[in-house]
Amino acid sequence: MCKPYYTLTDITGKIDELNGYRKNKEIEKLQDMRYYQTYGQFLAHEMMHLRSTWNPEPEIVDKYLWGGTGEFQNDVRAYGPKRVHQLAQGDASGSETDHGGIVSTVNADSYALLINSIFWWDATQYFPGVPRKAPGSPPPVPTCRSKASTVSSMQSSMRISLATMRTIRPAQDQNACHGISGDYWVMSRDVAVDNVNTFCGQSNSTQYYNTGSVNALELSVQKLEGDGGTPQNAPDCASRFMNAVIDGCDGGDPVNNPHNYKFGSTLTTADGWIYKMKPLSQQVNEVSCDVSYKFFYDGFEIRGKNLPDASFGAEGEGLHSQLSGCGALTSWHFERTPDDCCFQWYASGNLPIGTKACVGRALESAGGSGDGNCHGAGKRDADNIKRWPGYGINSKHVFRDVSTVKRDWISTWPGYGDQGRHVFGNSMNSTSSENSTSIANSTSIGNSTKREANARLRPLADS
Repeated sequence: MCKPYYTLTDITGKIDELNGYRKNKEIEKLQDMRYYQTYGQFLAHEMMHLRSTWNPEPEIVDKYLWGGTGEFQNDVRAYGPKRVHQLAQGDASGSETDHGGIVSTVNADSYALLINSIFWWDATQYFPGVPRKAPGSPPPVPTCRSKASTVSSMQSSMRISLATMRTIRPAQDQNACHGISGDYWVMSRDVAVDNVNTFCGQSNSTQYYNTGSVNALELSVQKLEGDGGTPQNAPDCASRFMNAVIDGCDGGDPVNNPHNYKFGSTLTTADGWIYKMKPLSQQVNEVSCDVSYKFFYDGFEIRGKNLPDASFGAEGEGLHSQLSGCGALTSWHFERTPDDCCFQWYASGNLPIGTKACVGRALESAGGSGDGNCHGAGKRDADNIKRWPGYGINSKHVFRDVSTVKRDWISTWPGYGDQGRHVFGNSMNSTSSENSTSIANSTSIGNSTKREANARLRPLADS
């Protein structure tokens, strides 16, 4: 880099200079682009020359004014606010065809000054413009080119936190609310207030509280000018935290924040102090849903946590409204579950058969991160054999080879078809002979008994 580069400061040093101008009411310097030069502006200028920056567009160079080519020592390049402004106006382009707008698009310092001005305008609320007069001796403007290889020094020169972008003392207090959104907030306002009271009574500028809980947070104070910026000597530390940082952004909103969660903010005051609360616990949106077929209706059970109150409702009103769109909702029940390990609330009820997918959609419409596994028809399949564990897997059968197992037919009995193994050698003949003998004997006995009865009755008739 060229010599002027090593006379510059980084962004942190420049902030101190600008605060000094403000303190001394040197507003003309705050409106002069020359007083905002930092390492970053010079590095941005050099980066414009890299092929990776402009390719395949026309090459970005250092344009000369009034038709100069660099052939003569007095040829002037468009460096610095004044020259860049002249180039853009067209009165110094040196060409009747290349007007200011065209030549400015290929001039490196035009881009560098634009980048630098936007950054500082956003940070200070003062627009760094073209100098109208020279108050004292302004800083030098770049008058040399570096080799592209030296641009690698940017990494060590640009180590600056984005948090410094807005550390210029404002004319009025500015409270940058984090907003009722995202996954990070402090559950309990009272816990946050207790932490603030403790924080403002000690000397560490940054402290962490409630680590590992739903109320984990970071509190910090910073003094913009000078040393001694501790909570103990910060003006109205506790009241500024409570009135602005804790309650000034997300308090008293029964629709979007009925449980009064605390999302935090960064308060920058006109007397040069920053008060900040940052929630550290990620409140993950989770839901679980089950719908069961109950013969005459579908019964649902839903659990969840951290759904946005604006769509879910303080006590599930938003969920109830969405579920009512699935059909006649009966037996509705909702309760908070503070003792549940995983969820904050439980809801149940009955809906018409086949509404399982609708329940899942209603849950998402009420702010759920998903349908909680509620999708499909909602009617359970019949308990058929295909759903049994191991169905279709022969290795899990009691009989390893199910193909060899037959039904218990008589043909499988031992000895079936082998007459030689029967108890009666010839079962059919033996049975017939015995039956004939029995019948003959029965007939003979019957006739004898009848003759005896007639003989006994005859004498009675004769008498």
